Amino acid sequence: MSPGIHLEYLPRGGVVFGTGADRIQFAAPPETIKDTMKLADGVPSHFMIPPHMFDIQRGISLADMEFPVYYNFFQGGNKTAVICTVEQKKRLQNILKEALFGPESLDVIRDYSSQFAPEMIPDLTNEIKYFRKHPFIENHQMTLSDLVQFKVFKDNQIEIGSFKIRRQSDGCYSVVDCDGNHLTLDQTSIFAGERKEPEVNYYAFRQPVYGVTILGAGDGFNPDSTTSGMIVWVNRRGIIVDPPVNTTEELAKLGVSPKLIDGVILTHCHSDHDAGTIQLLMQEGRLNLYTTQTIFKGFLRKISSLTCIEKEHLRKMVVFHPVKVGNPERIGGAVFHFQYNLHSIPTISLRVSLQDVRMVYSSDSQNDPDFILKMYRDGVIGEARKDQLLQFPWDSDIVFHEAGAKPLHTPIEFLCNLPESVRKRMYLLHTDLSKIPPDSGLKIAPTGLANTIVIDVGKPLFDSSIEVLDVLAHVDLFHELPIEKAREILLYIRRYLFKKGEYIYHQGDEIHFFNIILHGAVEIVEDQRAITTLSKGDFFGVSALLEGHPHTADAKALTDVEILAFKKDDFLALIQGTGIAEVLAHLARIQNRELWDLVWQNPVFSNLTPTQIIHLHRSFKSELVIVPPERYFIKEGQKLDSCYVIRKGKVRVLKNEEEIDLIQAGEIFGVTAVFEPNSKVMHGFKSVGEVELYQISRDVMIQYMEKYPGVYVRLYYANYIQDIAEASCL
Repeated sequence: MSPGIHLEYLPRGGVVFGTGADRIQFAAPPETIKDTMKLADGVPSHFMIPPHMFDIQRGISLADMEFPVYYNFFQGGNKTAVICTVEQKKRLQNILKEALFGPESLDVIRDYSSQFAPEMIPDLTNEIKYFRKHPFIENHQMTLSDLVQFKVFKDNQIEIGSFKIRRQSDGCYSVVDCDGNHLTLDQTSIFAGERKEPEVNYYAFRQPVYGVTILGAGDGFNPDSTTSGMIVWVNRRGIIVDPPVNTTEELAKLGVSPKLIDGVILTHCHSDHDAGTIQLLMQEGRLNLYTTQTIFKGFLRKISSLTCIEKEHLRKMVVFHPVKVGNPERIGGAVFHFQYNLHSIPTISLRVSLQDVRMVYSSDSQNDPDFILKMYRDGVIGEARKDQLLQFPWDSDIVFHEAGAKPLHTPIEFLCNLPESVRKRMYLLHTDLSKIPPDSGLKIAPTGLANTIVIDVGKPLFDSSIEVLDVLAHVDLFHELPIEKAREILLYIRRYLFKKGEYIYHQGDEIHFFNIILHGAVEIVEDQRAITTLSKGDFFGVSALLEGHPHTADAKALTDVEILAFKKDDFLALIQGTGIAEVLAHLARIQNRELWDLVWQNPVFSNLTPTQIIHLHRSFKSELVIVPPERYFIKEGQKLDSCYVIRKGKVRVLKNEEEIDLIQAGEIFGVTAVFEPNSKVMHGFKSVGEVELYQISRDVMIQYMEKYPGVYVRLYYANYIQDIAEASCL
């Protein structure tokens, strides 16, 4: 690369090259507009889409164009130029139309309780059309072509300003300027400037019986804040509302286990509200997703266009709970009510009640009475809709309300004039301090676990027992225990507290207990090397317990930790007559540091949680498959009933007797047997020297992927999306 082409690597991902009017951003991961807003030349007007629009491993879009398009149009009245292929153009058109203007056709009757008369159901199509008024051209409805100009490669090349850009067959982009300076960009360039993660500061967090943790209080344009999202805690279980990008990763770093989260509420399909939900689909087990039928279908259309994952696969990744306006939804013991807001696309707000203490979250909404009344006078909304919109529950015990930019959001001026009693109970989201007038009595919702807003409703009668049983209920190992074992559990269980920095046990100590984490985070260290970090619901000390040998690693408290412990004899008595002993014995035989390292070498498995990895270890057969040197052990055209992970050695991948790849420790192959059971493998596999393999039978692997559908997607699309899916997903 010549130093003549100016480069700026963005902390959240993406690369800006060129200067002045010729600046082009390559790739647009979520929230990178917050990086470019800080650049001297601001947000680029040209964006070049990378070969693959979705990062399977990170679970994020690499073509998140919504906010650059908004910014360039509404701030400067300019179109955003998007440089892409014909196929990418079609996919981006689907995504941007869904996000900017909502579904092409709407029928929200199915989203309302049967108690609603037809005249009580709003005409969302008419409302959304009202928000499509062109801000600069009178009596004109905005269209995508008003906001975006697509510049499509022809014969794999294009000229943009002073740059000549060529798409190469290897997936790289060759960029040459008018002075002959050269630049090469590919998928690996996107995160070359990614900011280094700060040292983790684990926080000893105990979730409240009722409360709210604000994950972010900003909007999509605030460079210094996380976009709005929250966790609603109900009986110590969490429901995430519009999770910001990297939510579970950030919580895990603080020692908050995904096992604490029971589901997600999706309020609408703007990228600052749905990007984290997409990521959760890829990272966790099957997701409980709460939203309306209309919003869910829009989400599927948008994400299918982005990822090229068929809608049927996306549906399998969630347990969809369709909510209806007018029908109370019980989640975790609280009552949730939902309502359609006044916004540019279908959007819901929510009210929560636990023991008669009420909380409301507006989500994105235009709740200014003057605006609502004008829409009524203009004939956009009827009287029933007007009355419903004017009856926002300001009398709730706690109010979380947005304060974004007009006309899509509620103006801060209106909120400033609310009664003082309301302002005292209200927290603002989707804004920042610079927009709040001093002495207004308004406040930003405090973010982070340490600032969790606890709503006092007292404790359940059997709070301590519920807490213990709740943890065990989320440990796969105990799922087959019958309900009558609950009494034994409560009789046998002991609770121990360890301060941050204390050791639960040392390498070489004798085994006395089977341990499960109730609160906090524990680091497992072998020979002064960290193997993994465990959190709520994770168990440890298994191999020493069953094999009767001393502990092979240290267990150190990273926070203040509360441990649930069974004495060895009590635990063995508890699991007697179940399959748990057999599972634990298998884990004891197979698990070691080498296996943890091996799994993490594979990009398909590298983002798995400790629980998911342990479950994967359980899937491996106990006996290794040993392949002699230079053995053609899987032939092209052969049928398989298993897939394999290489433990030691190297394997040649052959096509028509010619080597096309060389794979080694940690890599998985034979997945065709899982996805296409009656098909024949397209490649042959031949050992280089002696090879040791872990084997996973097809049925066991299918069970694993049904539980963790993100693994299914990674495995399937690691093999197929690059070559087939992106060309045919439309």
